[in-house]
Amino acid sequence: MKEWLIRLKGGKSSLENLSKLGLPVGWSVTEDDGNYYLRSANFNSLANAGDVRVHANGFLEAIRAALGFKLGYPQAIEVDAVIGVEENGTREHSAQLTANAVIAGTLDDSIESLIPLAIQDKNVRDALRFFPEQNWVNLYKIYEIVRDDVGGDDKVVKNGWATKNEIKRFTQTAQSRDALGDAARHASAKFKSPSKPMSLSEAMSLIKIVLENWLCSKG
Repeated sequence: MKEWLIRLKGGKSSLENLSKLGLPVGWSVTEDDGNYYLRSANFNSLANAGDVRVHANGFLEAIRAALGFKLGYPQAIEVDAVIGVEENGTREHSAQLTANAVIAGTLDDSIESLIPLAIQDKNVRDALRFFPEQNWVNLYKIYEIVRDDVGGDDKVVKNGWATKNEIKRFTQTAQSRDALGDAARHASAKFKSPSKPMSLSEAMSLIKIVLENWLCSKG
């Protein structure tokens, strides 16, 4: 097979934005006769459409994570088909596939630096994936990912991303049903509320600061 193409489907403005985004070296989205195609040199050594799909899913997951973090409410872009292009130019279409990426809002240069990170680092992908829906459970998951990645609460404090008191208020509030009711991570009464529970807006601000500093430390 000379080349693999992934034909995308989705909103026209979303596809146009994706084609203009500065993707990592070796990846591109181009328009051809009204259709948008994802190309990558990484696909061309693969023997079958199933393997191409696996690689495409990983890339699109990274796109979803990075753009979801920066742009908020996503608009889905799906894989319409995997197409094999022979040496003579003949195109062979696979069965329709589904995989999601997101584009929404206004493009931001900082997104482009996030995409390679999200591709290379599963922890980054996971943390960013949880960010758009900012409830207590997701915010706690993000903190756990960052904390475990850097080596514990003390490292977060040492890096200056949060104080020990902020972390304690956040984690105790997030786990306490007494403080949050059904929004808490746990139902057990053994998880006590702090004397001054953290509000959701405070938690969102704290975790955003922790997350952005962590991402900068990786860049």
